[in-house]
Amino acid sequence: MQSHDFYTTQIVIWTKKYFNFPGLDIADDTQDTIAGCRPNKVSAIIDGDIRSCLPDFSARNIIYEPNLFILGEAKTADDFLTRHKDAENQMNVMINFLKKQPKPILVYSIPNKFVKRVQNELQEKITHFNAANVQVEVIDQYFK
Repeated sequence: MQSHDFYTTQIVIWTKKYFNFPGLDIADDTQDTIAGCRPNKVSAIIDGDIRSCLPDFSARNIIYEPNLFILGEAKTADDFLTRHKDAENQMNVMINFLKKQPKPILVYSIPNKFVKRVQNELQEKITHFNAANVQVEVIDQYFK
């Protein structure tokens, strides 16, 4: 059973594999709280209310056009199953935040047995929130 940090690190690896260009600024929750760079809370208006969440990962590159903005969420099996209401809020906030960015990407890192379910949930939300510009990636523990 992999840890939450393992799944967060998978997002870092994915991002560096595809977007490791000068100017890439990465923040993730595995970094040291004092010396490291951790993600900031993001907010969006959903059904008339301002909602917030704290992503496990964020990356930006404002040097290249269009400006890249990636948010990532890592979920262990236990985290996904027991905190599903929180997970749904996170999906809603991150999608609505990202859809206003020039080049938005949402990356989920989750155990293989939940990949299809998460892909389906994210696609339903992308459609519901009219956020077709948000690229969605769901990776599992086997991503290299």
